[in-house]
Amino acid sequence: MKVARYWARRSCTADDENGYPVTRTVLRGSDISLADAEHRVKLACDQICQNIRAGFEPDWYAYDRQTKPEPIEREWFNEAGARAAAITTNRHGIPVLNTASLAFIDVDLLPRKKPGLLAKMFSKKDAPTDDPNIAAFHIWVRGSNARSARIYRTAAGLRYLITAPSFDPESVETARLMEQLNADPMYARLCKHQRSFRARLAPKPWRIGCTGISVNAVNDRESPADSGNLDHYKEAAKRYAVCELVEEVGPPPRDALIQELVRVHDEMCSVGSYLPLA
Repeated sequence: MKVARYWARRSCTADDENGYPVTRTVLRGSDISLADAEHRVKLACDQICQNIRAGFEPDWYAYDRQTKPEPIEREWFNEAGARAAAITTNRHGIPVLNTASLAFIDVDLLPRKKPGLLAKMFSKKDAPTDDPNIAAFHIWVRGSNARSARIYRTAAGLRYLITAPSFDPESVETARLMEQLNADPMYARLCKHQRSFRARLAPKPWRIGCTGISVNAVNDRESPADSGNLDHYKEAAKRYAVCELVEEVGPPPRDALIQELVRVHDEMCSVGSYLPLA
């Protein structure tokens, strides 16, 4: 998971193969110390400068390639002591649940997408629901006794929470499943790059009339651009829900950590409140 307690930022400049100066601002995180984060960012800058001079550099401005220095609000660790999940605050002031192996899959249905591969394999009479996307997910879950999940409706589509089995966000298997289930491509790339699944836990500010929020904290040295806007958003968000539970497919989770993460997710998303979705 690209979640860390300490972050360091540094700008570096190098001449490209045509002799033009190129400047990049780099962020790297560490759970050890600020000094370790600064060491990591120095090494990254050295490598990036080498890439610029050699004329080889990935798409720097691609949304899913950017490291996200989000403050940690709460975290969970597994029995081995590794971080299993964390709630962070993104640059819009929205709390986000990051999980190392508990898979969240967001499906955007606005505008409505064509049915995914699995949905096309079955006729309407075979489908458990009239929604081809949910039908496809039912088919996948019921394809193995080891699978179980929860299905949520969101303002823009669906959210699947796969409680069993666990998934690696960087694996080919995960990428294929997201494609089969019609997951939002940008979300799929973000999960792979961040090495974690991400679930928004509060409404999007622009959907509830809140704008001008900018939270980009690095070691608490930066504050929201307008704390008044952030406070207004937090108050307005109480009147909305992020998602609503449609159904649970397969047996409920037995693992105590997964149970806790599901509970926190549902509580923070106001599941069962019947508030408008945003």
